[in-house]
Amino acid sequence: MSEPEKKKRLPVLQDRVDDEIPPEDRPANQWVLASAVVTLLTWLILAGTGNAIVQRASPQSLTAMLVANVGALFAASAVAGAVTARLGKKAQRKHATWGAMITALFGWLLGFSQAAAPHLPVWLLSLALLVGIAWSGAYAGHRLASKPKRSL
Repeated sequence: MSEPEKKKRLPVLQDRVDDEIPPEDRPANQWVLASAVVTLLTWLILAGTGNAIVQRASPQSLTAMLVANVGALFAASAVAGAVTARLGKKAQRKHATWGAMITALFGWLLGFSQAAAPHLPVWLLSLALLVGIAWSGAYAGHRLASKPKRSL
């Protein structure tokens, strides 16, 4: 190339968009929704896997099926609590627990809608147990995954 021919340079693209909100500034209701979605998706995967294993091992055992599904709910809530603690810098434990409890309520409503002859006290007790299990799982997951606060 001779000196009279100058090299053409392409403009550099900016990496950051100014109107994008950083993850730590997301409102609380978005963390509740994210926690609910993570809980639901993880619960579906774990419960489906657990149900398949239980059906192959002992197809008539309803107790084993119940334990597998409740364990899947606890584990899914713990995962959602951990995800909320790690990704949401300002997200609090209550956001993770509310999302997990909403998912437990959704699962309970699906079961209640399929009941042939609902016995209200049994269904209310199962609702309280499911919400409590989801809350404790999200609480534990958030506590285990959150970074310790530094003291001065």
